[in-house]
Amino acid sequence: MRRVILLVWLILWVTQGFSQKWVSGVVVDTKGNPVFAANVYPKSKVQNGVTTNFQGYFKVQVSGNADTLVASFVGYKTTTYSIQSADSLYPTTIV
Repeated sequence: MRRVILLVWLILWVTQGFSQKWVSGVVVDTKGNPVFAANVYPKSKVQNGVTTNFQGYFKVQVSGNADTLVASFVGYKTTTYSIQSADSLYPTTIV
């Protein structure tokens, strides 16, 4: 019985891992300048949030194909993006 439970748990864990994917992009302001240290996170998994690097680049893990990505920075308006099947968002503008 323990082996069956372990096997079922392992199968569920592996299939959940395959439903994860990475989305990357660049956060820029309205003038096209990259925004350093902006927060980017999927609404479904806030704990997967990341910050942008000096070039405004980010790469974040999202669940499945349909999710909402949130980009925010102090002094700018928070922006949300619906991601369906795209693996990259270039550029992601925040105002």
